[in-house]
Amino acid sequence: MTAVLMGAAGHIDHGKTSLIRALTGVDLDRLEEEKRRGITIELGFVALDLGDGERIGVVDVPGHERFVKTMVAGAQGIDMVLLVVAADEGVMPQTVEHLDICRLLGVRKGLVALTKSDKADEETRLLAVEEVRELTNGTFLEGAPIVPCSAVTGEGIEALRKTIAEMARSLPRRSGHGIFRLPVDRSFSVKGFGTVVTGSVIGGSVRKGEEVEIVPGGRRATVRELEVHGEKVESAAAGHRLAINLAGVERGGVGRGMWLVRPGSMIPSRTADVRLETLRALGGPLRHGTELIAHAGTAHILVEIDLFGERAMNPGEVMMARLHFKGPLALLAGDRLVLRSFARKATIAGAEVLDPLPGERVAHRGRKGKRESPEFLRKLDSAKPPQRLEMLVAASKRAGAITGRLKQRMPVNPEETSAIIEAAEKNRILKVGGREELLLARGVFDSIGREIIEQVKAHHDSHPMEGGLSRGALRSRGFRRVPEAILAAALDGLIKSKLIESDGDLLRMKGHKAREGDAERQDVASIEKAIMDGGFSPPAPSQIAQSLGKDKKDVMRLLKFLTEQGRARRVSEDLFYHPRSIDEIKKLLESYLASHESIGPVDFKELTGTTRKFAIALLEYFDRERVTIRVGDKRILRM
Repeated sequence: MTAVLMGAAGHIDHGKTSLIRALTGVDLDRLEEEKRRGITIELGFVALDLGDGERIGVVDVPGHERFVKTMVAGAQGIDMVLLVVAADEGVMPQTVEHLDICRLLGVRKGLVALTKSDKADEETRLLAVEEVRELTNGTFLEGAPIVPCSAVTGEGIEALRKTIAEMARSLPRRSGHGIFRLPVDRSFSVKGFGTVVTGSVIGGSVRKGEEVEIVPGGRRATVRELEVHGEKVESAAAGHRLAINLAGVERGGVGRGMWLVRPGSMIPSRTADVRLETLRALGGPLRHGTELIAHAGTAHILVEIDLFGERAMNPGEVMMARLHFKGPLALLAGDRLVLRSFARKATIAGAEVLDPLPGERVAHRGRKGKRESPEFLRKLDSAKPPQRLEMLVAASKRAGAITGRLKQRMPVNPEETSAIIEAAEKNRILKVGGREELLLARGVFDSIGREIIEQVKAHHDSHPMEGGLSRGALRSRGFRRVPEAILAAALDGLIKSKLIESDGDLLRMKGHKAREGDAERQDVASIEKAIMDGGFSPPAPSQIAQSLGKDKKDVMRLLKFLTEQGRARRVSEDLFYHPRSIDEIKKLLESYLASHESIGPVDFKELTGTTRKFAIALLEYFDRERVTIRVGDKRILRM
């Protein structure tokens, strides 16, 4: 099966289904109501034999204006269109709308079948051809083949088949690369098999036995079987019309409007930045804040139009806009949407997705209704993929751009995006690993490093008595929104380049030594003198604070500084000694134990002339300092 999908479109009762039956031998009106009323209500799919063993997929879409949403669902992902116009009636309203829809969806190839030629004389045929030429002038069907034919008499059927075959063979073959996506148009149960869904693969490929994700919702299922037009296959790719037997999901868990995608490959969008184009037949301006129905894949959902501060756009105008969806959609950059008025029941605009996840752009993030400049989007729209990548990364600023999401936001397949990222890493992009791989503009990364240095220096200036700035305190100083992986990478780079030093949790400039500031110098000296004069029984911090008329917290902060400077020793939670006193006590203890096997608290208290409170705290301190070892309630000298 050639991976080409052709859509048959046109006004109701112009003979699409009869024409497809004449080409394929298959009647696509399978519903009782369709046969009774003589119109197509649901989508029909069939394979068309081109000869030489080649076949393409054909989708027959409804022509009645009441079923345009079904028509749009069927037109998603088609490679070419067969526009059907009855020779005896010529161009009709749905002929025009279907052509507009195909153009808005990005269809670029097609031909025209002038059906019911047996019902029109030569003059009427010529008039119909002239109407078609006038309609298609300036569109992708300008100059396209127009083939007169009749499903009743067989006139022109083989000529039409040959023209279709030539055009299908001339189309570039779709790549199996890219993010796998299948918009679901049908879901049903088959006894003994379970849930089956159908749709047209519009990107990537899928294999039997693989896991797929249902979005929105995120539920996983396994591909049990694959069929392309009734033939079991091991794999299918973009352009194939596919039926998938899913294991692990009930019929009610998946249906029209949902997507099957590669697990983890898509983040559903609730907003999208787009290039918006209104139809010339709009009839009046499209105003900011208007609510429309957006058709994407097989889904249709209410959407509000944000024109970035513009009041309205005129018919036939192109403008940058943001779409606010009333629910999640699985969108990629480059996707096409059709926008219809539910009041007028008419197609009025189309949109091409420029960024399906605008919230990733820190520079352009804002609440709904906040006016933003569309200039970024204009530049993004005209940028080539490498420049677009750099723009998206730069717009993420310090938050960094998540690589996996960039593959959704770039208008090329993931493999090409990976190659662009690899090339960009040599220039202005930096890759940072972590829970999620991030890309960061080198200029932004360097600015983070410079600001870290500024913050560490500022901390030294404002807190000269401290050994450095803690990592936690650094994060609170303007880095709360910087991902941990990026901040860690910036710190690592500064430490390796010896611009800053790390001492446990503390960060300091190279060569920085804690010192007392001018305001604290006198207090530090007074506290140091107090513990030195206290000898073997120094005053408690609360006593020092009272004598100096200071707050205990301030005294504790200065004692901590003295300890870090080696000018005080912390013996217990609330007891500080001068180093000279500790050294004297240690000599007394070692001298005593040189002539005695052990020493107990009472003996030690008498040796030092202190109270039990001081004696116990000092003995425990010397145990920690590995001078002594406790044995029962006594101490012996550690050898």
